[in-house]
Amino acid sequence: MRDVWKLAIPPKLKMFLWKMKHEAIPVNARLPARQIIPSAKCTFCDEDESIKHLFFHCPFAKEVWKDAPFASNLDTDQILNVQEGIQFAMQTKPLPPTGINSTHLAAWIIWSIWLARNQKIFQNRIFSGQNTLLKALISAREWQAAQSNDIRTQPQRTAPQIENYSDAIICRSDAAWRPGISTAGLAWSFYRANGEIILSHSKPTSFVISSLVAEGLALREAMEHAWTLGLTKVVFESDSSQLIAAVEGESNFSDLHGIVSDVISFSNSMELARFIFRSRINFVLEDGLAKQALDAYLYQPH
Repeated sequence: MRDVWKLAIPPKLKMFLWKMKHEAIPVNARLPARQIIPSAKCTFCDEDESIKHLFFHCPFAKEVWKDAPFASNLDTDQILNVQEGIQFAMQTKPLPPTGINSTHLAAWIIWSIWLARNQKIFQNRIFSGQNTLLKALISAREWQAAQSNDIRTQPQRTAPQIENYSDAIICRSDAAWRPGISTAGLAWSFYRANGEIILSHSKPTSFVISSLVAEGLALREAMEHAWTLGLTKVVFESDSSQLIAAVEGESNFSDLHGIVSDVISFSNSMELARFIFRSRINFVLEDGLAKQALDAYLYQPH
């Protein structure tokens, strides 16, 4: 397969295809074993939601690929594995009437399927195969036009004056850190605006020099997870006032420079990203998960 990093698509799509290739997309078939969700059932049908199934074999995906304006049809039934599916898809050529000739429409279709899946899970919004394909076509054309117009820089995004977050997902992150061992447990959860929890995740990490850095790493992991899920409107909450101040540019901590840079990069790729300080009482779940991740790491054989 051609190196995904050389494809004429935006960086977020390159990263997504790379994660697909390495079976690193958090589809439902991967989550029950990690005790994140109870079922591996596909978001659109009754089959197990593997990466290959979701993007190529699911009836929903088949509908999208069938209607795609390619010079030759992509027979998804013949796809045996994810890498083969990506390879075949990237070889398809859009018909001239689409006006898409300098980017890979198939990559946008894959991304659009992922967004449709996450919109259904997280916001209870259902899109048809036609709407999903239309979203891919519009996004591909807009990105292609921007490149052809040689738009190399964009003005710094100014935060829209939006105070109503009713349609945003809430993400709370927390960390547990032990002095002297340079190890931390990181945890984060996603909630709907009504407080209903969607999913939680935790992991240990090593070579962490302070509790503040641990909090920053937890936020960065949460943001990467939100980006992978295709979430575009997220309110990120933390119980670290120092971290929020650093992200908002109100304080400067040298240990956080790289982390804050990554956080800002992720936020710039979202339609809405807010960072809010909350008291610790709001992070009981995340605090417990972070401590469990740390303890599990410390007491397992190394």
